[in-house]
Amino acid sequence: RAVTEENVIAQLANLRTHPSVAARLARGTIAVHGWVYDFGIGHVSAWDQNSGRFIPIEQYTPPPPAARSRTFSAAH
Repeated sequence: RAVTEENVIAQLANLRTHPSVAARLARGTIAVHGWVYDFGIGHVSAWDQNSGRFIPIEQYTPPPPAARSRTFSAAH
């Protein structure tokens, strides 16, 4: 699970560097989200950039549109 989660985080960072994605992130017209699905238990976790960890999807709240460009432009 840890390897899968690290891969999702790395892929989010990679995706943010793509020119078309980066431009839309800067304008606040797109957001990227990272989810992990555990087939064994049927559980979805979402990457919460604010806390720096995966949380149950039921607890995940995407950032408001005005904050998206600031939230997603920083590389972690």
